[in-house]
Amino acid sequence: NISSNFARDAPLSTMALARGRAERPSNFWMHLVILAALAAAGAAAPDPPSENCALNGAFYLTTTPPASGGDSAAIAKCTTLCEGDSLCGGFTYKKIETPGGQGVDKTVNCTAVAGSPCCYFQSEANITGVRSDTKFDCWAKTGSSEYVLTPETSPFPKFWSAGINSPHSAMTLREDWRSQMKYLKDTIGYNYTRIHAPFSRDYSVTQGPNATSMFNPFSTYDALLAMGVKPWIELGYTPCFISGPPAVPRDSYWPTVDYGICVGPPTSVAAWTDLIDQYVAACVTRYGVEEVETWVWVMYNEPGGINAYSADWSRNGFTYYDLFWNTSRTIKQHSPKMTVGGLSDGPEQGAILAAQMNEMSERKPLLDFFSYHHYCNGQTAQTCGAAQVATVASLREVLPSGMPIFLEETGSSAGPYDPTHDETFEAAFVVPYVAAMAPAELHGAHWWVSSDLYTEHGSIRNYTWIPNEDFSGGMPRAEFTGRWGFITPNSIPKPITRAFQLLAAAGPDLIVSSATSSNCTGASVVAVANSSAANSGVMVFVSNQGVASCDVTVNLGSWAGESTQGWVHSITANGKGDPKAAWVAMGSPPFPTAAQVNTLLAASVPGVQALPRSAGSSPIRLTAGALS
Repeated sequence: NISSNFARDAPLSTMALARGRAERPSNFWMHLVILAALAAAGAAAPDPPSENCALNGAFYLTTTPPASGGDSAAIAKCTTLCEGDSLCGGFTYKKIETPGGQGVDKTVNCTAVAGSPCCYFQSEANITGVRSDTKFDCWAKTGSSEYVLTPETSPFPKFWSAGINSPHSAMTLREDWRSQMKYLKDTIGYNYTRIHAPFSRDYSVTQGPNATSMFNPFSTYDALLAMGVKPWIELGYTPCFISGPPAVPRDSYWPTVDYGICVGPPTSVAAWTDLIDQYVAACVTRYGVEEVETWVWVMYNEPGGINAYSADWSRNGFTYYDLFWNTSRTIKQHSPKMTVGGLSDGPEQGAILAAQMNEMSERKPLLDFFSYHHYCNGQTAQTCGAAQVATVASLREVLPSGMPIFLEETGSSAGPYDPTHDETFEAAFVVPYVAAMAPAELHGAHWWVSSDLYTEHGSIRNYTWIPNEDFSGGMPRAEFTGRWGFITPNSIPKPITRAFQLLAAAGPDLIVSSATSSNCTGASVVAVANSSAANSGVMVFVSNQGVASCDVTVNLGSWAGESTQGWVHSITANGKGDPKAAWVAMGSPPFPTAAQVNTLLAASVPGVQALPRSAGSSPIRLTAGALS
């Protein structure tokens, strides 16, 4: 019973996902959400292959290679691989010419327009072997998959809306970030946001011994509470005036972030806990103890990254774990109902904390929940989701019974400048990932990060592994740079935002779907019922993480009902819901004008079209055009 409307022309602060009851002619509504990604990196859509490219086409028939090496041998290799793959439709041969000493990539005999690639790589193992020779692209035949929705359902709570991560603290003082955070709250429903580094120099809280300013934190918390978002406060890192030398090289990641932090151990436990006591007391005084009891407190972000578990970091006579337990004790002195968790690092820390609680029973009330981080980094959505189910099961074997577990940071990849973060691939990834991890029964899964408005990477020397170093540094240097954010600097919602908005409109029951046949790579179906009651309405998400087009047939089975109407919401590369493609089409202006921003806002809106259905007309066919 959901009607989803993405306002095209409204400013970001007023755009919302309408969730109301619409009039209908019968007792069933069907929504189909098409989430399509191209070539694993979300590449631009290829031109239709010309006939000369096809197997047994003119180009194919004229490439009888000699036995020796060179281009002809490479053509033979690609031909053999393509012939051996049922999904390979052909390949494009590109010849590198160097007029005037400059490399120019030209396509030979294989495209209607010279220099315009007509195809792309198929991700099957026996095709990726030709990736090493950059003169070749392989294109795939359209595959097909058939799915049936079974009567079986399982709970599908919106655990992913428990919270979202936000940039470091100083960024939360910006009005544009606040507008973006409110938009995410209003359209997706996030309850908490976790914010890095309140003790960084540019947030100006800890200025020296007995010199603390709370103006900036209060400004942040006032703004969050006004929009209905609770603070998830990450206490860290060590204020520089009480920090010893770091246990990592001074030119490594965290010592060089450009917002100014120190990552050595405090000079003493007391020096640290005195600061925490002052900070919490100030919050209680301003907001009241009952309000602050609803907040969440954690410590350093990923302490393993600063080598905080090492003997070197423990040189002052206490370990990081000692510091954590003392920090929690200090917070809970203000109220035992304060919520403290950790360790905001790898899942292996669960067993360590559990063992320490068993060693000393007084520690048990000091850990209210366990939090860990995981990025998928090349895993498929289904594989990564299943990994969370296994991880949580292992954690429940060692943690106290019933302890909440949060996946405090996650995403498709940890790479800070991954082009797919801006593209439709993210939308196609999110839905099956969320569905696959649902059986873990996490209390929350928080994506990194709410906005591209952040600075973090302060040293290019430290980031030589980034393919394009022009993007490393502080604030973004262009509208789309592959950053993790859900929203661009000019407040353009990315495809991942649109996917979560659609998930927010979905019901509470996950319908078990089964593939009855498939030769597609990357296609998946996630069906969600508004309730377990018959004919209550259903949303079907069809996503394609692969590189080839795929015809998907969804047989509604017992969910078919008596509907005569439904909608298709589409997020497709080079189509609706793809603002980056629109940005590229306008010449990739690094800092778009107001008029260009309006165009990009309109491009970010998913396509919506009516899907007429006669009674009992099952299955529904989604053509390759919608998924390519």
